[in-house]
Amino acid sequence: FLELPTSCVIIHCAADMSGLKESFINNVENDLVLIEDAISKNNKIIYLSTNNIYSKTLNCRVQDKPLMTDYYSGSKIVGEILLTKMVPSNYCSIRVADVFGVGQKHGNFFRSIENSIR
Repeated sequence: FLELPTSCVIIHCAADMSGLKESFINNVENDLVLIEDAISKNNKIIYLSTNNIYSKTLNCRVQDKPLMTDYYSGSKIVGEILLTKMVPSNYCSIRVADVFGVGQKHGNFFRSIENSIR
């Protein structure tokens, strides 16, 4: 982690998306380190979560109950809970849909679109 100044905004978009058990542990551990550092320096956090916490990626609503579909989505659910409990007023969580590009695997969002087309 970089040494961050006091009273800045951190955009946290780093995560291991491999879906392995170790990625869950690493993601939650990294979230905790970042949150604790942000709290100690009165920094704000913009946390990039994922739409993979929804059972259906099309027609989902913020009010839908989060669902752990793999270790990656589970780590994002835990990250959102940590933010809510540890820094209730200095964060924003954004559930980003899949970004698709060269070398990237299909995520749930694109699978859902493909299934709807079929």
